[in-house]
Amino acid sequence: MSGSDSPSLPINHPMPVGKSVLITLTGQAAKFTVQMTSTILLARLLSPVDFGKYALVAAILGVGFLISDFGLSTATIQAKNITNKQQSNSFWITLGIGMILSAIACMTSGPISQIFADPTLSKLTWTLSINFIIRGALSQYIARLTRDSKYTQLALCDISSITLGLGVGAITAILGLGVMALVFQTLTISLTQLIISMACCHWVPSLPHRAPMRGLLTFAGGAFGVQALTYATSNLDDIVLGWAHGPAQVGFYNKGYQLFRMPLQQVISPLTRVALPTLARSQDNSARLGTAMTAIQSGIASVIGAMFTSLAVLSTPVTEALFGQSWTTAAGPLSILCVGGIFQAIGYIYYWGFLAIGKTSTQLSYTLATRIIMALGIIILGCRGIIEMAIVVSASLALNWAVIAFLAWPRTGCEWRVLAKRGIQALTIHCIAGGIALIVDHFALKHLTAMLEIVFGLTLMCLLYGLILLCKRSIRTEILAAVAMFRGGLK
Repeated sequence: MSGSDSPSLPINHPMPVGKSVLITLTGQAAKFTVQMTSTILLARLLSPVDFGKYALVAAILGVGFLISDFGLSTATIQAKNITNKQQSNSFWITLGIGMILSAIACMTSGPISQIFADPTLSKLTWTLSINFIIRGALSQYIARLTRDSKYTQLALCDISSITLGLGVGAITAILGLGVMALVFQTLTISLTQLIISMACCHWVPSLPHRAPMRGLLTFAGGAFGVQALTYATSNLDDIVLGWAHGPAQVGFYNKGYQLFRMPLQQVISPLTRVALPTLARSQDNSARLGTAMTAIQSGIASVIGAMFTSLAVLSTPVTEALFGQSWTTAAGPLSILCVGGIFQAIGYIYYWGFLAIGKTSTQLSYTLATRIIMALGIIILGCRGIIEMAIVVSASLALNWAVIAFLAWPRTGCEWRVLAKRGIQALTIHCIAGGIALIVDHFALKHLTAMLEIVFGLTLMCLLYGLILLCKRSIRTEILAAVAMFRGGLK
């Protein structure tokens, strides 16, 4: 295959949507289990300062990881036709960029440690810079597996790499290597992914050749711009906190942020594979598209919203039970971030809607404005502390939802009032349920142990949401419609 220049089309017939979703869901569940185990275990072996130092360096170098890929993996996946020469050229481009960035990171490791007044950051930076080279080589292999719909191999690659990474991280932490355990864990995950993906692809890139690359690079540049914008505003908080308050506060904030991100990371990705084609089939029928979007939004708002509300109310006992009492400080930002998570979860339906009708440029223009406001808020207000930072991030997520729902989506010409009304209804329900649970927890459950507080708190949340479902028939109907759509996508 490496010697041919024929179009690289999916091997065999495309996998049915249902099978791909089931494989993805199973892989996500296994991945979540290992990731949570890793988070809990390493939190008890390492200190908040260790996690803060790693998060700080990772946030700085993360921009480089985006540059090293330059959106070429997305371009490879999305291209209708791509030759072996084109993909091979993409491989050498990303590998070359990775090598250059690795050298730059090594040269700037000293200044980074001086800016944050921590000499240990120098060693972390140049060691972690090796990952630029590994990820540069890995990029096109993962893209090829995705393009060929090899979801089983992708799941195997993810689960095996993070499992082996957990083992290496735990062993090195027990041996007393401190924050370097997190570095070795990261390098192990990337290297394992590269080895497994190379074995699964059965593809060897050819030497660089002249080939039409302009189309790929143009698309890649656009994808890179969106990814860079999102990454910059999503990681600016760690950098600002590290500069203003040091690695310990970054460690507490980052641990809360990790727990906040997990529900979305594990649920939204597999749901996209069903929601997007479902909405795309209705793009020429405004009424049917609106009905589908309303049903899917109700399902997401009910499930993920309830998860975030429960986590916001029980953030302190959950943090203590998972990581120990030394991490209790992380509970404050976690609780606040979960409020913003509800807005973000509800807002995903608009992201899918814009993709389905092919009007992503409209969404991007409005998202750009809210992201700039978010960045300014992080720099001006977030530097005061981790609570203020969490408030800024949550408020920005709420603002982004409001702007997209009431300004951007109406410009598409699609019905927006019912969708926005249902979003407000969901937010109101979670506010009421969370408020009642918070009062009961404060006056009746705080004296219990962390585990008992979690058990009784979750029982209370289930009773409250069950009562709401009994009283609101419209919510039950829309949730059942969302389930029916999901089941239909699995067939």
